[in-house]
Amino acid sequence: MKIALIGLPGSGKTTIGQKLSSYFGTECRDVDDDILEKVWGCTVAEKLADLGDEKFLEAEDEALCSACHQEEGILSLTGSNPLCNSSMNKLKEDGWIFIWLDVSREDVLERLQKMKVDRIVGQASEGLNSVLEYRIQFYRKWFDLRILCGKGWDLSQIEKQVIAKLNWYMNPKLGQFISTRIGAETGSFFSLSDVILSGLAPGGGLFFPAETMTPFSLEQMARLAHLPYQERAKIILENIIHPADISPCTINNIVNAAYSEFYDKKVVPVKQIEDDLFLAELFHGPSGSFKDLALQLTPQLVVNFLKTKNERSLVIVATSGDTGSAVLEGFGRFGGDNIAVLVMFPTLGISPIQRQQMASFQSENVKVVAVKGDFDDCQSLVKKMFQQEKLTSFLKDSFNVSLNTANSINWGRLIPQIVYHFHTYMELVDNNSIELGGKVDLCIPSGNFGNILSGLLAKKLGVPYGDLVVASNENKILSDFFNTGKYDLRQRSLLQTISPAIDILVSSNLERWLYLQLGSKKVAELYENLKEDRYFELNEEELKSVRFGCIKAGWSGEKECQDELAQTLINSEYLVDPHTSVGLVVGRQFRTDHPMVVMCTAHYSKFWSDIETCIQIPESEISNPPEHAGIKACLTKEVVHKEEIEPNLEDLISLIKKFVSDTFTSM
Repeated sequence: MKIALIGLPGSGKTTIGQKLSSYFGTECRDVDDDILEKVWGCTVAEKLADLGDEKFLEAEDEALCSACHQEEGILSLTGSNPLCNSSMNKLKEDGWIFIWLDVSREDVLERLQKMKVDRIVGQASEGLNSVLEYRIQFYRKWFDLRILCGKGWDLSQIEKQVIAKLNWYMNPKLGQFISTRIGAETGSFFSLSDVILSGLAPGGGLFFPAETMTPFSLEQMARLAHLPYQERAKIILENIIHPADISPCTINNIVNAAYSEFYDKKVVPVKQIEDDLFLAELFHGPSGSFKDLALQLTPQLVVNFLKTKNERSLVIVATSGDTGSAVLEGFGRFGGDNIAVLVMFPTLGISPIQRQQMASFQSENVKVVAVKGDFDDCQSLVKKMFQQEKLTSFLKDSFNVSLNTANSINWGRLIPQIVYHFHTYMELVDNNSIELGGKVDLCIPSGNFGNILSGLLAKKLGVPYGDLVVASNENKILSDFFNTGKYDLRQRSLLQTISPAIDILVSSNLERWLYLQLGSKKVAELYENLKEDRYFELNEEELKSVRFGCIKAGWSGEKECQDELAQTLINSEYLVDPHTSVGLVVGRQFRTDHPMVVMCTAHYSKFWSDIETCIQIPESEISNPPEHAGIKACLTKEVVHKEEIEPNLEDLISLIKKFVSDTFTSM
């Protein structure tokens, strides 16, 4: 065991090191007392006074390089060691794991002032607070595992957290996944790379973490206050993704790249439109919908794992409108030469601008195809494709290509969505709209259940949401299910509405929630019934569990959606898209004493042809929200994808074989 503790002076490294030494039965050495002062023959304070800041760091770097070779145990580094590249690189090469005690600067300052510390490099010239702030960038550079210490935690609380996180870190099996229809009982576990690169799980189920994710405490939530979206994302993802799968350094790079080109610097700004009623604007990514928040990150996960396996991937996507353009923007930007993308959109239901966004996207490794039918026809084709063993074998043997999907059935799509539910809550705290710990209700326009599932997972991870409201349009399969316990597709056809992204009857991500609340055996039974009879039903006890004490559900008709859209513009001088309008209609049905946030899932301009008839105002007169530059730019692009196919499996298989052959033979 080689564990090196890093962190600000006063973060408790020495004390925690001694505790870990006792817990793991190994030696603990303090760099100040056991290395530097023995090498120098004087105290650290005396050496600093003698050499000054710059030369002291050089002497510290040299002494640590000379003293640390292949020893094992616990090493408590000084607060300034991470500023020394040579010794830190040597420790890293020798296999030391850097554990960052990320204690809040306020707590550290309080401790140092009580201790009257006066021997910190840079303290004399810059002031203590500035020195501490400057150093944090170096801890971020080196750490392998961050211990996010809650505000006000004492050393015993930090010790408990360190041991829990270290046990998680040293056991990669705790980061494994199971199938929602098989569960852990069979011993079938999968790595994150399996999950990201496979899409659909064995047995027709979906992947889900085998172990319960550890929730954030309120004290840890307080550490997210006043941070930019990117920093919140890094902290949350580090706690969801096991370091054995993706290192914190890689998460840092992926997050910085993913959110660097959003049109609002907050990434997800939260706007108040009425007393205690807020909109979380999820549409500032390149394609103008909430899907960008995941699909600027997911492609990087796919590329990361493809490189480790030296494989290629065909990403097949069914879209009800927004996913397709977001997939193209994400994989077009980050996909590289080892990925081909096939997007299928329905001829029925999507808006003209959504179609234009997809059909005008130009890239050699992209194919966009219209499927004659509705979204459920497209989604059904995708699921069937993953069960075609002859096709998957042919692609693997002939081109080293595996099938994958970027739909929300891929766990990699849900991981980034959990982040913006944390962010939305903390924005309300930052704006003094609520106090930390106060309840907030959340209303989400829902079709495939992925967006609201990520909100439910955020709640399970400690975000103090109150009610979570499922908002359906006239395709009210989810509303009916949560109100009756009956999932009934019999004699039910998909209706075309002005909120096409939630025109869905087969809600894929509901399965993950049912697994979480009812278990794999029940899920397998329910979905076998759905396959055979197009129907399943929960008993009263099961429905109570699935409602989780917080899920409410309602629906909006077309007229109510149109009226809300027009009235919100009049009352709040804010134009929402039709999906958000559905959210507002349903959200108003379930208002409580808590503030409510409605997830604003897309920019209005994607649906202008339907909106214009509702408001009778030229688009040039709309200023809130401002126009979306990415959507505006696509309007003048040439349409390059014009192919349409029947929703026929054989035709699609032929198309895929030719597309893969043309794409990867030419590369």
